Amino acid sequence: ALLQNQGMNYLAKKERQARVGNNHPNVVPYQVMPSKNGHFILTASNDEQFERFCKVANRLDLMQDLRFNTMKARVVNRTVVTPALNEITKTMSTGWWLEKLEESGVGCAPILHPDEVF
Repeated sequence: ALLQNQGMNYLAKKERQARVGNNHPNVVPYQVMPSKNGHFILTASNDEQFERFCKVANRLDLMQDLRFNTMKARVVNRTVVTPALNEITKTMSTGWWLEKLEESGVGCAPILHPDEVF
C-alpha cells in the first residue's frame, strides 16, 4: 500500500516518476501548506474541491488560469501551482484555514505536536 500510486504510475507509463516528497504524486494540492502561524494539510482531491478552496481564498481567478483549473493541469504545473498556493495560504492562520475549509467541504487537517495530541 505504501507505493500504490508510484507503482501504478510505473506500471501504466513504464517510467520512473520524479520524487515529490510528502506531496501526492497524482493530486495537487494534497500536501503540507504553510500558514501565517504554522502548517496544515490541504487535500483538494478534485476540481470541485479546488474551486471551493479558491472561493475560501478569495482567488476564483485561479479557476480561469489554464495551469490551475483542472487536476491534470495542476499536476503538470506543480512547480508553479505549489509556490503560488503557498503564498496564498501564508496570509492566514492555520486555525482560520481549517475552520473555513472544513465549512466549505475541502479536505484539510492540522499538523499536531505530541503535546497537542496527548
